[in-house]
Amino acid sequence: MVRRYLGYVATLVVLLSAFSSATGQAQSRINDKDLARLMQNVKDDAQPFRKSFAGALKKSTIRGTSQEKDARGLADTFAKQSKQALEAFEHKRKAEDQVAAMVDTAGQIDRLVNQLSLTPTVGTQWEKLRTELHQVAEAFNVPESYQSRPGAA
Repeated sequence: MVRRYLGYVATLVVLLSAFSSATGQAQSRINDKDLARLMQNVKDDAQPFRKSFAGALKKSTIRGTSQEKDARGLADTFAKQSKQALEAFEHKRKAEDQVAAMVDTAGQIDRLVNQLSLTPTVGTQWEKLRTELHQVAEAFNVPESYQSRPGAA
């Protein structure tokens, strides 16, 4: 009798915890309007970052090298990808592939921003973009390798 009662209680606890976590996830998911706004923010902030990043690279240790050209190309690519991701989401309400590509490019930029010790303006702009991109990536369940490094926001 006691075993049966404990079995019922255990089953009830498991069901309640599963139900509460499913409900919690549904409540924390971002709605389409907010997600579109976040993606617009990434797109809007990518342009000023691209310009600041290019200017800072001209004063960096890689100035005048093919590495500088490649780094500028990454920032240009990121800006284009942010536009493409937003457009895909607005048209199809799906943009997992575009967000994954953007996150991959962001990982490469993140390494450069941290290795080259660029201007404080670039650092601040990048942290803002990373924070926005993190929210977008989370909404699409896209993993961010650069988020796992020590000290990452």
